[in-house]
Amino acid sequence: MLYNSQNSIIHLSLSIVDLKNNILLSPLKNTIIRIILKLNIVCTSIKYKLILSLLFLIIFNPTQSIAQNEANIWYFGNNAGVDFNTGIPIAITDGALSTREGCATISDENGNILFYSEGTIVWNSAHQIMDNGTGLAGDYSSTQSAVIVPKPGSDILYYLFTVSSIYSSDGGIIYYSVVDISQNNGLGRVVSKNIPLHFPVAEKVTAVGHINGEDFWVIIHERNSNAFCSFLISSAGVNSTPIVSNIGTVHNNPASNYVGYLKASPMGNYIACAMQSTANLFEMFDFNRETGIVTNPITFYGYPLAYGLEFSPDESKLYLGIIDNQPEIFQINLNAGSNDDIINSAVSIGTSTSDLGALQLGPDQKIYVSLDFHSFLGVINNPNELGTTCNFVHNGVSLNGKVGRLGLPTFIQSYLNPSDFSFDNTCVGIPTQFTITNTSNIQSVFWDFGDGNTSTIQTPINTYSSSGTYVVHLDVTVSGGTVYSNEKTIIISDGPSFSITPGTIACEGDNMQLNTPSGFANYNWNTGSSSNTTTVNSSGTYSCTIVDNGGC
Repeated sequence: MLYNSQNSIIHLSLSIVDLKNNILLSPLKNTIIRIILKLNIVCTSIKYKLILSLLFLIIFNPTQSIAQNEANIWYFGNNAGVDFNTGIPIAITDGALSTREGCATISDENGNILFYSEGTIVWNSAHQIMDNGTGLAGDYSSTQSAVIVPKPGSDILYYLFTVSSIYSSDGGIIYYSVVDISQNNGLGRVVSKNIPLHFPVAEKVTAVGHINGEDFWVIIHERNSNAFCSFLISSAGVNSTPIVSNIGTVHNNPASNYVGYLKASPMGNYIACAMQSTANLFEMFDFNRETGIVTNPITFYGYPLAYGLEFSPDESKLYLGIIDNQPEIFQINLNAGSNDDIINSAVSIGTSTSDLGALQLGPDQKIYVSLDFHSFLGVINNPNELGTTCNFVHNGVSLNGKVGRLGLPTFIQSYLNPSDFSFDNTCVGIPTQFTITNTSNIQSVFWDFGDGNTSTIQTPINTYSSSGTYVVHLDVTVSGGTVYSNEKTIIISDGPSFSITPGTIACEGDNMQLNTPSGFANYNWNTGSSSNTTTVNSSGTYSCTIVDNGGC
């Protein structure tokens, strides 16, 4: 406190500090403005002198982004696993998970495992059961028993969606639980468990990024229905009201028709599903990653015990796996022409003596194939190539003595998109940073920011001069010359403009009300107040963070 026996000086200085490390505010993950009000107050009975200085500085926190290494570690099968952090899959044997089919894993942006699950138990990064991590309502014998989705705008919260099996007494429900990874010194805790989301559902779930680059879609298929349900996951949480698309084949009895994978393509333009039993088919659809709507069915009949499937990285091929007496993988050429041409383009690219399970795209842009009770993963080395030149190798990756089963981890498929990108900072006049999600094997890039500006560097900055909605286009050329393209919509907003004003001047120990304008979306004072005003009675530094309704 400043004290002068001759003069009473009330010194108010408004300055800016960086809140990027403030964990209470980091979940906002939007452009923020922080204003510090520093009050140096002394009082005499004679006179007051007020010096007011105001400094505004806009500091940008990143929007939610899809980081490049979150799908780098896989746990599956009977304590099997692979680690992609070196660029190639290396067997790891420290996993606690043992499952017949479905599983899910999630790593941080640096490729360090956070947690994993087979639908009933959650294990943390130390391979111990997470606090409150038992009794989840999924099932390890469900085709896709789980998928993990980070809460947009949060660094610490994750949604773990679990799907019950055809044998479950609940009749087929998708639930979600909430994991707070910041608890227990970073080992996490399940803070909410088994929240029912939809009923009745087949053993299928997939997830993919929204076109806005921030939110996600979680997609399921109903039982006894032809309905796909797309659930939006945003900073507001899980929207329990789905976007429903009634299209394609009814998933009906026998119950084994509920078995089989559901996959979104890595760029989110398609989805495909398998129906295992009497239906013996695969279906593919267009997917609108802005609206969540499913359209344009193409049905592939005559595939006994249809089960695993996957899209090539460039979305030009679809791979189908059957378990029948002669397990086999087929390639579909999605560029063949008409729907009939696409259906008739099917060609066998490999067989197996083990039952073929899941097909899963990896961070290295190869497709991996689970082989039941086998100590290797199969691998499709060049999945963008036509026919057998895609190079399927049965014993592709050793599991170092562990064995796979039918399942491989279900991921947000956007994690595997070669042209996926994130963007940080979305306010007018401040540089917006763009970052490519997967930087492996890049030859060249071309950005079009939608405002007339372009760039050819991997991590460009673009400053938008006016607010509005812009479509950002990215072309990525990887080693070998293949070009991947992606577009996202970015909304550039004007930030809030405001000042902090004091109420009646007070002496030390008396109450003073500090005011900001009303009507903004969020207020966070360092006094704990969440309204547009706070009351103080001592000298000190006081701050308020305001977020407007547009996220700035």
